[in-house]
Amino acid sequence: MAIMTATTAMASKLSPLLRRSLHLHPYLRSSVTRNPALALTAATALVSYLLQLLWTHRARRVQRREHTDQHTQHGQHKPHPEFTDAQLQTLLAIADTLLPALSDAETAALMAGVESEGEEGVEKVREALRALARERPSEVPEFVETIGKLLPKVAPRVKVEELKAFLGLLSFRATAVMLTGRVTLFQDLGQREREEVLLGWKHSRFETLRRVFDSLTSLILSSYIRTSSVAEDGMQFPCAASAAAVPRGQDFAFTFLPPSASTLTALPAFDAIIIGSGSGGGVAAKTLSEAGMRVLVVEKGSYIPGAQALSQAEAMGRRYERQGLHSVSDGRIALLTASTFGGGSAINWAASLQTPMAVREEWAAKGLPLFTSEKFQESLDSVCKTMGVTLPSTHNAANTALLAGAAKLGLPHAAVPQNTGGSSTHACNHHCASGCLSGQKQGGPHCWLRLAAEHGAQFLVNTACTRIAFSPSGAATGVHLRLPNSTTDTFLPCSRIIIAAGSLQTPALLLRSGHVNPHLGRNLHLHPTALVHARFPTRVNPYDGNILTSVITAVPDAKLEAMCMLPFLHAPLLPWRSGTGYKALLAAYPRMPCFIAITRDRDAGGTVALDGESGEPVVAYQLSPRDAGTLYTAVAAMADVLLASGAERVVTNIRGLPDLDAGTDAAGVAAWKKELAAKGPGDAVLGSAHQMGSCRMGASAAHGVVDAHGRVWGKQGVWVADASVFPGACGVNPMVGVMAVAQGVAGGVVGGWKKEVGQKEGK
Repeated sequence: MAIMTATTAMASKLSPLLRRSLHLHPYLRSSVTRNPALALTAATALVSYLLQLLWTHRARRVQRREHTDQHTQHGQHKPHPEFTDAQLQTLLAIADTLLPALSDAETAALMAGVESEGEEGVEKVREALRALARERPSEVPEFVETIGKLLPKVAPRVKVEELKAFLGLLSFRATAVMLTGRVTLFQDLGQREREEVLLGWKHSRFETLRRVFDSLTSLILSSYIRTSSVAEDGMQFPCAASAAAVPRGQDFAFTFLPPSASTLTALPAFDAIIIGSGSGGGVAAKTLSEAGMRVLVVEKGSYIPGAQALSQAEAMGRRYERQGLHSVSDGRIALLTASTFGGGSAINWAASLQTPMAVREEWAAKGLPLFTSEKFQESLDSVCKTMGVTLPSTHNAANTALLAGAAKLGLPHAAVPQNTGGSSTHACNHHCASGCLSGQKQGGPHCWLRLAAEHGAQFLVNTACTRIAFSPSGAATGVHLRLPNSTTDTFLPCSRIIIAAGSLQTPALLLRSGHVNPHLGRNLHLHPTALVHARFPTRVNPYDGNILTSVITAVPDAKLEAMCMLPFLHAPLLPWRSGTGYKALLAAYPRMPCFIAITRDRDAGGTVALDGESGEPVVAYQLSPRDAGTLYTAVAAMADVLLASGAERVVTNIRGLPDLDAGTDAAGVAAWKKELAAKGPGDAVLGSAHQMGSCRMGASAAHGVVDAHGRVWGKQGVWVADASVFPGACGVNPMVGVMAVAQGVAGGVVGGWKKEVGQKEGK
């Protein structure tokens, strides 16, 4: 009895605090007042959840220090356990809330715009929209498979564990009441009430709930868009038809080494091994092999012929890191990173911009005169010449709108050079983001790796480098490779290792290899990118033409550009405000191109640590208030441009920000911009296709991970040749800058090799 009295007294004291701090739903507020024990239960649930988050945060902090024995764990960990039945049912209920079956009236409204356009095949479009209106994710077997089994295997472990904990709390009445404000379980609520719960999380005063909402919606919408043919048809995205219309290019006949330990260990020793086949790895491979070096390029992704058309699910699964479900640890920034032969150069959008001189001057001022040297400029020009970088002669509807709006407003704008082999046209449409069907884009597979192969370079795919081996003096002695379908490593001896695995995998490899440097895995820049959609009065077929051929440079430290319109890349980042509203946005796809505001993040808010179980990289990033201000200024400028170009509505995915309609008076536009400027760093759902700086170049080991020649400070025989060596964010597509750095790094390796060979031959 005394315990019960004490419990009731404690709960009574907690009740006012809960009412004030948790902003509970009216029903729960009255329930807490009537039933103090319920308050204690709710408080216990909240404490449990916060402790779970605290544990997750602490785990992330110590992961950087957990490199002991991680090289033996890399690739050997068990897949994350799948969701329990209760967790999966709750997750599917959330998915069906985000994308519900619509009523007859809602379906009619969805088709109203189609009927007014009077286009050919309107009945076929109507039926596709009716199917989109009817479909729920839980009825799509491929979605259930992806969300239930694939997601726990490929998404970051910390993120999956947090999601499981949250779903577990939602699965029990005693804890769900704290998160939903209702005693009824979430999956047993009606659609209206479930939407109210989700919107409550989205706009909660508690950052934790906002973060969970952002993470859940991103994962669910991404998984749905990639697996639903009904969604693809409803969006009127002619994936197969548009791919079939592209004239196919001729793929080079690459030869790959068999993934056999006995075969590899029997080969003559290599003069150099390159880890990664992207922009840096490809240039390094060409440079070394042309000089006569015996070179092996190791790529953990697979080779896919460029002329092979892929579905959205295939493109994500076979071309992208974590099958396209990668993100920073809190889920708020989607990470678009390649995992394929050719790396980012195989799936980028052909934009070929040199590193701006103003940026290079900043880097040179940090004790790195390389970047303002004539030699570096020669490298920039050389790689552009090799790829046939050329200005485009035509622009699609989205790029035309950008240029027209900028011209009307008097803003600085320009065409973006393309690495299309000297051709001013590029026939891939937007499929270049899943491989270059036409073969015109001169990335790795069609240029650098082809040239390397012609000079004798050898290639190994589907193989991860788990660690680099060093002698006691710090000299590289070889690499440990995890071959496909193997549970043990194969060791290949080599005294020259060039790491070009990208800004996420390169620091992870060095950490697994036991390298210690205070800057390793830190100083990560992401070019945080906000998506802005514009609805035009008539259809513009946004998937036609080249992806990115124009840029507006009116906002300092930001670029305004067009976005790739493959649905799996942009649709998951459309704003969710209701199930009906989201499906209406999908249906508007033919007349609603997407644009991007890319921020040159000045404050390096990111880190790359190691997952304590798998040894894989875990990315953390916090957008700073300064960089958020730049981002929102760029979004405001983009809205001006799009309305000036004839858009009837501008749509953003910034929390609580309404759409901006054409015809809004000056006072209304000013109020909208004021509301936008007041948003915080966590209010925008963002993406990142450019990762830089996690092994930054420095004048000494006290200032960076590598020196001006790409050599890893404190080691011998190891170089880095990718965007991770950038001293900061470059502010433009990093491909050309990476290639120029790699050419310089590889040139230094060749010089050292020739000197060593000459000494051995007595010359």
